[in-house]
Amino acid sequence: MNISYNIIIQHPEHTYILLFKNEVHKKFINIVCQNNVKVKIVRGKNKLYFSQIYLTKSLYKIEADVYVFLAFTSPLLFKNKCIINTIHDLTPWDCPKSMKTYMVPYGKITIKNASKVSKSIISVSEFSKRRISEKLNVDLSKITVAYNGLSEQFLTIKSESIERIKKKYKLPEKYILCLSTLEPRKNMKILIKAYLNLIKKQKIDADLVLAGRKGWKLNEFISENDKDFEKIH
Repeated sequence: MNISYNIIIQHPEHTYILLFKNEVHKKFINIVCQNNVKVKIVRGKNKLYFSQIYLTKSLYKIEADVYVFLAFTSPLLFKNKCIINTIHDLTPWDCPKSMKTYMVPYGKITIKNASKVSKSIISVSEFSKRRISEKLNVDLSKITVAYNGLSEQFLTIKSESIERIKKKYKLPEKYILCLSTLEPRKNMKILIKAYLNLIKKQKIDADLVLAGRKGWKLNEFISENDKDFEKIH
C-alpha cells in the first residue's frame, strides 16, 4: 500500500490505474482525484475467486505498460510480457506446516507461475532473493530487493496517544514491541526463547510485548509455549 502510494506521489509524470477490491482504500481517497490516477473497483467476496477469476477478467480489460503486483502474485491465467511480481518468501517450501494444508500446493503453483511470467521480480530481503534464485532457478539479476518500509503513522505519534495506548493495554514503562501476525511462521518461538535467554543472563531489563492480529495456529502456538509465557510474566 505504501509503496503504491509513494510511487504515485514521487512520480507524477506517469499515469496510474489502481485496482481496489470492492471499495477505494481510505489512504487513497484524496490521491484518486488526481488527473493522472484512474480507479477500477473489482467486486468479489471469495478470496480465491477474486484473485484468480474476477481480477484476471479486469486485468485483460486494462491496457498498461507495466502490471505491478506488490502484495500477492499475479493471477495464474493472466499472461503479459510486462508483469512485475513480488515474491515475499518461499513459505510453501520452507515452512509448509505453518500454512493450511490446501494452501501449500496452491502457494507453490502461484509462486512458480510468478517466477516464470515476470519480467522482473521484487523481494523483501537478500535472503529471500537467494532462496528464490536457488529454488526456482531464477537469475539473480531478475530480482530486486525492496525492503519493507515504515508507514508515516509511526513517525508522527503524539505523546497523549502513547499514554492512552499504554493505559488501555496496561503496557510497562519499558518494553520491546514485536508487531506481526501472531502465528508460528513469524518465528515467535525463537523470539521468546532469545528474550528469555537475555533475561536469564541479565542482559536486558525490558518486557516483551507481542502485538498483531490472530493468525493461523495461534491457539496451538500459545498452548505449546504456555510455560515460556509464564516465565515472561
